[in-house]
Amino acid sequence: MNTEADDKLMADAARLAKAVAPERDLWPAIEASINAPRERQPMPWYAQAAAVLLLVGGSSAVTYIVTKQETNVSPVATNGGLVLESASWGGEYEMSVDYKLARRGLREQLAEELERMLPEARVEVEQN
Repeated sequence: MNTEADDKLMADAARLAKAVAPERDLWPAIEASINAPRERQPMPWYAQAAAVLLLVGGSSAVTYIVTKQETNVSPVATNGGLVLESASWGGEYEMSVDYKLARRGLREQLAEELERMLPEARVEVEQN
């Protein structure tokens, strides 16, 4: 560092006035500005329309991009490493026999429970 320049700067700063009084009392104007009611300017209609278009267009673009991606595999960690497995039930996916049996059993149980209900309650459940 240049100590000579620093010393000159410090000497110049020491010669400055220690306190400067303002020409007038500034507080009343500051207080009035703080307490003054602010008028909100309404957003112009074209700015609102632009915001709506941007929101709808952006979300539509993201939705289109996400739905057009052909990724129906997701990484699954196993003890042997990383394995890619189907993460969605596409048209080529066949439900397992266990799933089909469980589904059939639940349907039969539902039918039995409906038969035990009062007719009015059964109608309401079937409508819902």
